[in-house]
Amino acid sequence: MMKIRLIYVFLSYAVYVCLDGIWLSVMGPLLYQNILDGIINITPPLWQALVFFCLYIICMHVLVFDSLEYSPFRLLKAATLGFAAYGTYGMTNYMTIEEWPLFIVAIDTAWGMIVTVCIYLVTSLIYTRRKNV
Repeated sequence: MMKIRLIYVFLSYAVYVCLDGIWLSVMGPLLYQNILDGIINITPPLWQALVFFCLYIICMHVLVFDSLEYSPFRLLKAATLGFAAYGTYGMTNYMTIEEWPLFIVAIDTAWGMIVTVCIYLVTSLIYTRRKNV
């Protein structure tokens, strides 16, 4: 079972890297670069992002994936984790960086919920489908 779990941890990680890569490559120039230029590092080192993704996925598998099978309750847990993690990051920036816009907090918090739910859905639905084959 541990081997199967690790496969799905790596699947979740790959989904996260792809989705966030798409998000940042599209929204980076459109939103973040124009509004937050000079406030944040628009192109942080790749290794830092990959470490963050790894830690987030580990937390997600501990807090959300008590089972790999799909359930509406786990979907709600995924949305809650995304809201809490990304909302905390956004509100911390809003409280500590004078120029940080509140609407960026809202956008990032919504993205955190969306991406976490998407990671959950892809991972659990692939597991459930493969299990039922």
